[in-house]
Amino acid sequence: MYKKARAGEIPNFTGIGSSYEPPEAPELHLRSDQASPDALAQQVIALLEARGML
Repeated sequence: MYKKARAGEIPNFTGIGSSYEPPEAPELHLRSDQASPDALAQQVIALLEARGML
């Protein structure tokens, strides 16, 4: 997708033609500097389970 965005095939693509705007109140904030990949994955899984998505 980035290749297409750089070629102008996808307008307003985040990070290419449109700037990234972080959410004001993220539902989940993963700190890779403070937790292992396995612990971070568990946080994602727990959120999805809590929402009935898994």
